[in-house]
Amino acid sequence: MTPEACGGDGPPQAGVLEEPAAARAAAPAASTPGGSGGAAAQPPVQAEAAASGVPPPPVLGESPAASGTAPAEARNALARGDGPLVQLEGQVMHKRTYGNRLTFLDVQERGPDTESTGDRPEGDNDGLEVVFCFEVYGAEVRTVRKDISAGDVVHFEGRFRPRSRVLDAVSYRMLQRWSDRGDGEHFAVKRHRNGKDHPVVGHDPSSSSSRPKSFCKFWLSNGSCSRVGCRCDHPEGEALRAARSEYWESQKKRRAESANPDDPHRSEDKRSHAHRAGILAEWLCATYGLEELREHGVVELAGGRGDLAFELGVKRRIPCTVVDPRCPGGDAPVGSWHGWRLTKPQRAWLETNLTGVRGFAPCQAYVESCPIRQCQAFAPADLSTAGQEARAWWAQVVGSCRVVVGLHPDQATGSILQLALAFGRPYAAVPCCTFADDFPERRLADGRPVRTFDDLVEWMRAHDAATELDFLGFHGKNLVVFLRKAGGAVAAAAPPSEAACAPLAAKEPAEVHEVLPPAEELKLPT
Repeated sequence: MTPEACGGDGPPQAGVLEEPAAARAAAPAASTPGGSGGAAAQPPVQAEAAASGVPPPPVLGESPAASGTAPAEARNALARGDGPLVQLEGQVMHKRTYGNRLTFLDVQERGPDTESTGDRPEGDNDGLEVVFCFEVYGAEVRTVRKDISAGDVVHFEGRFRPRSRVLDAVSYRMLQRWSDRGDGEHFAVKRHRNGKDHPVVGHDPSSSSSRPKSFCKFWLSNGSCSRVGCRCDHPEGEALRAARSEYWESQKKRRAESANPDDPHRSEDKRSHAHRAGILAEWLCATYGLEELREHGVVELAGGRGDLAFELGVKRRIPCTVVDPRCPGGDAPVGSWHGWRLTKPQRAWLETNLTGVRGFAPCQAYVESCPIRQCQAFAPADLSTAGQEARAWWAQVVGSCRVVVGLHPDQATGSILQLALAFGRPYAAVPCCTFADDFPERRLADGRPVRTFDDLVEWMRAHDAATELDFLGFHGKNLVVFLRKAGGAVAAAAPPSEAACAPLAAKEPAEVHEVLPPAEELKLPT
């Protein structure tokens, strides 16, 4: 779950998830956006590049104080190389990371005639790339990849590689974060679509035999590419179809080779990522019982737009409460979900399986009448040290739920355990990313930090000896860590107030002529 600002009244401060330890560390203060100073005389590397016909790096000004700096010995070693230390100011258009050793930033240079926006194609100043590597930055590359995001305007200092537009950075200074000016919108540049003009390297059959083919995976996947000056091949027509076939075959082979040997599901039998919510919903019914889930309900942490809630509350009539800072919120800890964002697959399912439900408005009205509730809040970090008010607030959220669940909940994985154990509930979590930097306090039994996916699973299992593992039939991270029965006392959760938790299916939707039948009578997708 990507934490966002929690609007509305929300829970008491003591009950809100604290920022991870890494985020609580003192971050460098962002400077006021501004120019990069007066332009200096053209350095030797500029003249050399111009004479060779290679596009020269930008003309650079006086170096500012940096907010992120490489270790002194590495910085000095790089400074002793050929060519001057230069500076570059621009907006990060795309970020790519490779573990903790390399971070690549596609940067659009910011000049007097450019604006810091993301709604235009990346045709101008394309091909500028800033690299943070382990050899220069050491372990601090981990901090850089956390600190800089797409859309940020940053001032870099470093050295251009000979005859290239790649800058090896030794320091940087944050000028303006996209999160401070994006009004909550995700930063996105205009993608160049298949069949339209695009400033990317096309497929040249005449040169394909002189070098290995390197196809752009974004282009192969959806016919668009948002990388600035992408140097990969972007084939068209029959060449694109052949490249896609080759690419997907290599992906299948890679998945088969990296599959967990304990996973009983064959790769060719697994469903796509889009089916993961439905598969988990079926697993929950089989593990905890459909009738028990209908009677007591489910609390889902980091539920996002409600994919799992739709599978539970709409298709199977299982009461589901979604806890996520992106939920619409309300005055009470738990409230109805108004303004449900209906997706095309959800609408198609409703129109196929329900009589008298046609069109967007009736479908949305039906979803909002189903037993789906929402809570706008960050997941609790540690309720064992929370005050009485915060614990009572979360007790209303948990209510009498049968199980606390999470599907690829990211940073909220640990919170699922905390909430379930605090109120004596079973849990079922399908973990994905480890977020080791955000939770450095996590330790295994032998004292090692939790850094890998296997470490995270081991850390989760250590909380209760009765913890079990199972695999789900979809691609990607499909291991579910769960407890069938709660280890603590169920009485730990105070009964919710009537105002906060009114009956979940108390009204019928307008213009709906038939109540959704039980799940076993529905034409569920196979």
